[in-house]
Amino acid sequence: MKITSLIIGGFKGIDSRANIPLAPVTLLFGANSMGKSTILQGFLYLYEVLVNRNLNPQFSSLTGEKVYLGGFENLVHGKGKSGTIKLGATLQFEDDDVWDDYTSAAEYHLFDTSIEYYPEAKSRQWSFELEIAWDRFQKTPYIKKYQCYGDQQFICRFEKKPGKPGSYISFYKPLSSWEIPDFAEPLSDLFGVELSQPIGLANQLHALPDINARISLDDVFWDWEEMFEDHPLACKTFFEASLSQAVLAPLQHLVKRLGDLLHIGPLRIIPDRGFSALNEYRKDRWYDGSGGWDEFINGGESARNRINDWWSGNLDHFNKPSGFNTPYSFHAVDNELNPLGQQYVYVTNNESGINHSLTELGIGVSQVFPFAVASCMNKNAIVSCEQPELHIHPAWQLVLGDMMLESVKNNPGKMFLVETHSEHLMLRLLKRRRDTAEEEGVPMQLACAKEDIQIIFCEQEVGKTRLLPIATTDEGEFDAPWPNGFFRERVQEV
Repeated sequence: MKITSLIIGGFKGIDSRANIPLAPVTLLFGANSMGKSTILQGFLYLYEVLVNRNLNPQFSSLTGEKVYLGGFENLVHGKGKSGTIKLGATLQFEDDDVWDDYTSAAEYHLFDTSIEYYPEAKSRQWSFELEIAWDRFQKTPYIKKYQCYGDQQFICRFEKKPGKPGSYISFYKPLSSWEIPDFAEPLSDLFGVELSQPIGLANQLHALPDINARISLDDVFWDWEEMFEDHPLACKTFFEASLSQAVLAPLQHLVKRLGDLLHIGPLRIIPDRGFSALNEYRKDRWYDGSGGWDEFINGGESARNRINDWWSGNLDHFNKPSGFNTPYSFHAVDNELNPLGQQYVYVTNNESGINHSLTELGIGVSQVFPFAVASCMNKNAIVSCEQPELHIHPAWQLVLGDMMLESVKNNPGKMFLVETHSEHLMLRLLKRRRDTAEEEGVPMQLACAKEDIQIIFCEQEVGKTRLLPIATTDEGEFDAPWPNGFFRERVQEV
């Protein structure tokens, strides 16, 4: 499963609903305070809403207290309690993606011996939207509306009224590709239009039900026994399972993917003499870069070797040194004096044979190291990073583009969402696009097609964030005019 777009509206500086296309490598460009960080925080808020079911987070659990979200009132556009936040995403599924069918072995046996139909409510492309508003009665934010689409067709809408004890289904239309049992014909007139009478869902705090529990159709406005006299329980179970599979199962996949989200902030820790990594994995340590050192220590020898290959330039991409091309390699050593069993990292100059502590290296190394580790992780993670190019030479900024390309080739489900000001990073990706299209001997790991890169340009208009998606061409250029010219400051100075 891949996330191919993020939907945000009414969130901080983004007023109108925006459908932001995403690629394995998505770069956010724009001047300072133009909304790039808003998109990253939109991902953090989506994580809190779906993974933690926290609609009112003061802080993100991925960053700890280092990033203040301020709750719903601070996140909603215009700030206050009258607005509505829209959040959503589009997901692309492969044939081998298994959707939960919300049925037990006993219920499958029931289907076998009665109706001989089984839930198969799947689609290749699936998207959803949430509307989050303030409940003035309960004095808390709630999910006001949840709706989803399969293969670009409207499937279902759930709604909830403020202060009311339950939610309801106001629209449901199975996709034409789904096999509907013949005995379900009496219900066909109910589907595909606004339901003549909403289907109530009791004891629901939000329009979005629990994604791990099957939706109950106990309170429908028809009689199952009258509609399906031979097998009322089997038919009711089938419809509950099919509905749940169609509208909830994809969110299980998304929650699992968001569970692999890590966020690297704009200023990473500069290790001092007493710095040591933890021997456990904590997502909130990635924001200040500490998680990168933790991962280097705990991630295994093969991952450490790959990081050192990039650092030394000992790569098999070209018949010449590539990567950062330095004489350094990093090593993990147990700190025997630490009763907690923590570990630290030292650096070897392979030309002189001298070992160094991290304090003896330039700041640029500490700033780029966590991003390099995240790129070399053999996991289908979502890597969100603010300005990975800080404090590093332009030649190293070029390398960042290659690291991301190789990473997504080795891990097809991996994603990078990067806020950057680096012209050099962008130029490297454009070069890889051009050379790949022209078959100029680009290694398979660094091949770059149109679908591999997405650029989002952020700018402000009358105090509101405007987002302009820009793709690339086979000629290594932009498919739309870059606002005010691509890095016009350089042109003006030259």
